[in-house]
Amino acid sequence: MAYRGKSATPPPEVSHDGSYLEEFVETISAMPNEIRRHFELMRALDKEAGTLKREVDETEKKIVSDAKRRKRESSSSAAELKAARETLATKRQRAHQMAGEKVQIAEQAYIVAENYINKLDNELGKFEEHLRTSGEFSATGAAPGDQVAAKPEDEWILARVQEYDINSGFYTLLDEDDQNKTYHVSESLVVMLEGARLTRGEEVYAIYPDTTSFYPAVVTSAPRRSASSANGPIYCTVQFHDDADETGNNPDRQIALQYVIRPPEEPEQEA
Repeated sequence: MAYRGKSATPPPEVSHDGSYLEEFVETISAMPNEIRRHFELMRALDKEAGTLKREVDETEKKIVSDAKRRKRESSSSAAELKAARETLATKRQRAHQMAGEKVQIAEQAYIVAENYINKLDNELGKFEEHLRTSGEFSATGAAPGDQVAAKPEDEWILARVQEYDINSGFYTLLDEDDQNKTYHVSESLVVMLEGARLTRGEEVYAIYPDTTSFYPAVVTSAPRRSASSANGPIYCTVQFHDDADETGNNPDRQIALQYVIRPPEEPEQEA
């Protein structure tokens, strides 16, 4: 592998009638109702689909039973058979239609939730900028013992915080691959591992398996929790750049979400 390892938003206007966050919470108060409505629609479709499935099964059994009976009795009725098959086809078509409707509703619910999350992220960014401008923002940095992504030299590596000096803005870090190595790194070259919300196709940096270095990659599947453990770690599926084998296949790799970060915004180098 060849690699290892905002523009400021104007501060929002704050009403004198209430706090900024109170006003924003009011704008998103309808979100739970919208999500609930989508899930209620899906539940109703599930119930109807269950009833329809039982009807389809009974119709299929009846057609087969009638066909066997007519064969034994050497009698047949083309009209009855045609009507039964048409009924079955109609029910199957309706079942397929309901499945499509359920997928559409689920996609709409996802879009609603994602839009509100994006709006919240945007508004919180404005709020943070407002606090910074007003001098009320206080950053404490990562705590001693926390793992972070850091760039002490030419690559992004996994390190552990030993100390953070809020006055100078520098960290004292231990290299997770060799804890005899200590680095003093500016906070601008340190990223806390907080498990970002990522989407398919997004460019990221992720720890390559069995290493402590972050490499450029692209998300191929949104983060999800392991099906075998409801409380287990959340994993993100990525493809690393320049990771293709001799056949040209670039494999998907499962990486714990905490070790996947968005491309860090590095300070510009002085000429």
